Amino acid sequence: MWVFATRNRVENCKRFIKLWHELEASSPIYLRLDDDDPALEEMKSLPWPKEFIMVVGPRVRLGGSMQEMFKAYPNEPFYGLLADDLVPETMHWDKKLIDAAGLDDMSYADEVYEKEVRICHPCIGGNLVRHVGFFAIPGLKHFCTDTFWEQLYHHFGRDNRQKDIILAHAHFNFNQSAKDQTYSDSQAIRQDDKRTFRDWKEKHWEETVASVKERFGW
Repeated sequence: MWVFATRNRVENCKRFIKLWHELEASSPIYLRLDDDDPALEEMKSLPWPKEFIMVVGPRVRLGGSMQEMFKAYPNEPFYGLLADDLVPETMHWDKKLIDAAGLDDMSYADEVYEKEVRICHPCIGGNLVRHVGFFAIPGLKHFCTDTFWEQLYHHFGRDNRQKDIILAHAHFNFNQSAKDQTYSDSQAIRQDDKRTFRDWKEKHWEETVASVKERFGW
């Protein structure tokens, strides 16, 4: 199951829905909306595909949505991270990423940022997520939710980038969109999330790496 947490971005969501149909995506999505979203009623009324499971609740941001989804759906074959500023370009991109990840591995699209390949929107096998014990490190609000998985994967020198799958990232950092209030809200908590991630690594990183190595033979 993918997580798709969105706030006050009606046009972005319309674009994603349009591409969902055009590219024949078909996997389940945990659609997380905030009950204090100023555009909530319009967001709820969008023609969401049948695969989208809409959940409306107090604002918990991306990290909280990932934790919430994993708790509600602990036995999924995969867990994937999406965003309302992603612009998929590849037919059946979701199924291809799911198949490439399997139950025990990770896969990711051909996302390149300033000539650097990043794992920003991974698809992670369900067994791997269940073994680690979380989809997002508890306490993270937005940033570093993907960084943990990226650093874990790179620690073992693994590479499962699907070069034929394009998920363009229309982020304001790349001059692909305007810096709206949702972006500003997330930027305001960036340093807090970095500290939370740093504290978690100091306490749990070595144990987690050793455990993954033993369980999956990486």
